[in-house]
Amino acid sequence: MLFRSTGMSEVPQGIPYDEGNFGEKYSQIKNYKFGHIFSLTKELILFDKTNQILGFAKTIGNRDGMFRHAFIVQKVTDQAVSATGEAAQTSLNVNGAAKALYATDHSAYAEYANDNLISGALTPDNLTVAIQKLLNMKDETGEFIMTAPDTLLVGPSLLVTAWQITHAPGNPDTANRQANAFAPGGVLSDQFSIKSFNVVVSPYIVGSTWYIGDFKSSLRWQWVWRPITEVQTGNSDAAFDRDVIQRFKYSWMGGCGAIDFRTVVKSSG
Repeated sequence: MLFRSTGMSEVPQGIPYDEGNFGEKYSQIKNYKFGHIFSLTKELILFDKTNQILGFAKTIGNRDGMFRHAFIVQKVTDQAVSATGEAAQTSLNVNGAAKALYATDHSAYAEYANDNLISGALTPDNLTVAIQKLLNMKDETGEFIMTAPDTLLVGPSLLVTAWQITHAPGNPDTANRQANAFAPGGVLSDQFSIKSFNVVVSPYIVGSTWYIGDFKSSLRWQWVWRPITEVQTGNSDAAFDRDVIQRFKYSWMGGCGAIDFRTVVKSSG
């Protein structure tokens, strides 16, 4: 949610405090239900000589984890969401209207431009540009909010580059190997009170696009109910009609969406 605050005011001795107020712009997150029913028949069990059914059952949790990973990353990056059919640039919904999560100007609904979109390869210099944008973000009253980025999100092709930039003690782009400000113990980790930047890689980010920011402040995952497995025994009609011994229903309901754009920056690479 994007807040409008009156900020702080001086209080002279013996004078009552001013009573502040704030307005709120509502960000909306749509919830979806997902699930599947698996039926175990007599034939499946009797002819499963290689235990493939048991092996498949063990992978259901992993498959759902990747399913939710895709859901979240596509929301973070403001892509179209394959699982729900949502279009691109619908991750951020303010007062019922979809807004681009990444843009050079958000002033139409947030008073200040708050540019969070750049173009450049993943290099220390371009990371510096992105962080400068985060440190210069303003709220609706013009006050700086100084976002502290802690995560670098990249695709597989940038994994090694991202790790080298955020972990190598020396800056590889300088002839004299000057100290790397992004490494653990560098000025950025000191200023933001983090041990080092987290490097997160996802196959759902292609090419040279990369993102940096405080994603926990930008996005929300909300559960209606967490993953549950329900079992139906052999007393059902399906057991008599189709020799179904047991049925398993795996389901969850939840949603994911952006609540603010000022804590993340995207580079198109």
